[in-house]
Amino acid sequence: MNDIFEALKETALIQKSGGGVGYSFSNIRPRNDVVLSTKGVSSGPISFMTVFNAATDTIKQGGTRRGANMGILRVDHPDILDFIISKDNNEKLTNFNISVGVTETFMRAVENDDEYEIINPRTKEVVDRYRAKEVFAKIVQHAWKNGDPGIIFLDRLNKDNPTPNLGQIESTNPCGEQPLLSYEACNLASITQAVFQKFVDNAVSKTVNFPSSATVQDVENAYMLAYRLDCKGITIFRDKSRGTQVLQVEGKKKAKEKKVKVGTDRKETKKRVKSYPEEKSKEEGKVKEAKLKPRSRPEVTRGMTKKYKIGGCGKLYVTVNSDENGICEIFINTGEEGCTALTEAVGRLISIAIRSGIDIESVKKQVKGIRCITCIADAETHVLSCPDAMGKAIDFYLNGSNKFDLDITSGPRSIMICPEDGCGGIMEPEGGCYVCRNCGYSKCS
Repeated sequence: MNDIFEALKETALIQKSGGGVGYSFSNIRPRNDVVLSTKGVSSGPISFMTVFNAATDTIKQGGTRRGANMGILRVDHPDILDFIISKDNNEKLTNFNISVGVTETFMRAVENDDEYEIINPRTKEVVDRYRAKEVFAKIVQHAWKNGDPGIIFLDRLNKDNPTPNLGQIESTNPCGEQPLLSYEACNLASITQAVFQKFVDNAVSKTVNFPSSATVQDVENAYMLAYRLDCKGITIFRDKSRGTQVLQVEGKKKAKEKKVKVGTDRKETKKRVKSYPEEKSKEEGKVKEAKLKPRSRPEVTRGMTKKYKIGGCGKLYVTVNSDENGICEIFINTGEEGCTALTEAVGRLISIAIRSGIDIESVKKQVKGIRCITCIADAETHVLSCPDAMGKAIDFYLNGSNKFDLDITSGPRSIMICPEDGCGGIMEPEGGCYVCRNCGYSKCS
């Protein structure tokens, strides 16, 4: 138990910094196996996989995306039948790819329609015998259904293990390209041919993509071909076998453009919208969502630039420009201070949204009131952040004035806490940077 949750802690640290993790759950005792220390019974490897899945769901990998895991169970583990169907429900184990670790003994039993031994990993004793062809058929059926499980040929991984004295290879990286010893790491490149695998110690190939019309027999043929070609692993994916998927090829569709013409007024920011009506696919007859495209920015615009002071970040200049249809762009100049890349990105997105016909009041509502932790309030500051300044500049452009509902001098102050472990000091602005007087940590714009 201690080792399992120590691995969970290490997983959290790896995924926090942007890595994925592969696991072999083959050494965990099977479900309902006796636990001598408590006289109870084990819940089995799949129950612990749900714990790892939940932890991964909580941690954004590298701060940008969810973590990814590979879960492998040996084909001779007593819980193998439950493992094969563990992802039947697409809402479970959502952060795992799973593969069955098969042996040469098992694959020969499949070819000869023989039974093979099921072994308790705790006692190393044979506890049952399964008909190999039935288990293989179950693997193929569920892979056809939604892409899991794949297959890892364990004996082949270890036959080509370049450092056998360091241990046995039991798992791979999350997508199965690279077999690894415990606590090894990999950086990936792209090569994805089966003929190459027999000459290297890597798995190399990844996923065989099938059309939705592929049959269970097609999947079985692919898995058996991988075995006969001396591949080290294989996974498949059948188009439309899951509710969502990364890539999808659709037929060509045509859209007709419709223009909606309304008046223009500087105060109300009326707009001309270029929109697309609902489309029907010839193949499926399904109604598709309407799409918008931004109108082009004219060569000449008119507008104004408003200056704001933004706490410890210095001065901020917000420009609001119009064309014949109303406001068409917003951008910020922060000089050498402030979050230049962020404000440029926000300005571009607001501009393209407005030129696509999105209601200006809806845009303004989304950005006004956003508070930045680095914007220290003082008597001269009348905005809470760069996006808030954009919203207030739109107000000023339309109405000729700003209404400040927040009493900055007596209202809540934004503070930035030092991120250094064990410090907790308050960061103070200094020369375009923030400095912690407690430990000396600094963060510059």
